[in-house]
This record gives sequence, structure tokens and C-alpha cells, in this order.
Amino acid sequence: TTKGWATVTGDADGLHSVGWPDAIEAYAVPGERRHAVVCFGVAEPNHEASLQRGWTALRARHPEIGYELDTLSHDWVGDDLARGTWQTARPGQAPGWHELAQTPGPVFFAGGDLSRRWFGWMDGAITSGADAAVRAAACVRDLEVPDARG
Repeated sequence: TTKGWATVTGDADGLHSVGWPDAIEAYAVPGERRHAVVCFGVAEPNHEASLQRGWTALRARHPEIGYELDTLSHDWVGDDLARGTWQTARPGQAPGWHELAQTPGPVFFAGGDLSRRWFGWMDGAITSGADAAVRAAACVRDLEVPDARG
């Protein structure tokens, strides 16, 4: 998945656009002097090509918006430390992720995609990690390991 931001000119209030396979979802966020538009796409054949197809699709859908060259994105798939973006579960797959977070130990799993409260977000990674730490501490102390909540 790709995600790119661009500053725009023109009336972008309320812009929300969906399509396939380019510019799967896009929406505007107002700023003090102008709007920013975020665009999501499928990273095929690569990050940069996906972004260019997304911006081209948005220009065709919304010719009233001027897309500036002031853009921001990060290739999470190509990032050796991240090795990917957020997880997208198939129908029925998410309960399996929650079961993984519920394991009684001595090995505990945590991550944004295992979170019960912020599934798929960095906030979920933090709450899930804190929860796994509490559960691991209980296991080490031979206490009853609480249910996963993070």
C-alpha cells in the first residue's frame, strides 16, 4: 500500500474520493493557508509508480484542484526496518490475530495488528505492547496472566 500527501490549491473542502486500483481512497485535510490531500494506492509495480498513478487519477476526478509539487510519502514496503505497511485482514482473519495476542505465555505477542483497541495503528502497537508487558510480568512472577486487553 502507498500513502502520499500533497499540498493543493483550489476548493478542496469536503474532498473525499474512492476508486480502484489507483487512488483507492483520498481525502483533504484543511490547513492554515491551504489544504493537504492524502492519497492511498496499491504499491504495484512499486511505490513511486503507484503514487504517480494515484495523483493522475485524482487530477482526472477533481480537475478543480491544483496539485502542487510539495509532496510527502515514505516507501514502507522498501524500508528495511519496517518491511511493510499495515496489515489488512481477510474476512474472518482478525479473530485469529486476537487469539495470538491472548496466548498464555511464556511467549507473548504484541503489535498494532494485534491490538483490540487501535487495530492497525501505532497507538495499537503501544497499547498492545504495554498490555503484553503486564501479562509477561505476571507470568514471570507466577501470577495469573490476565486476558489481553490492549
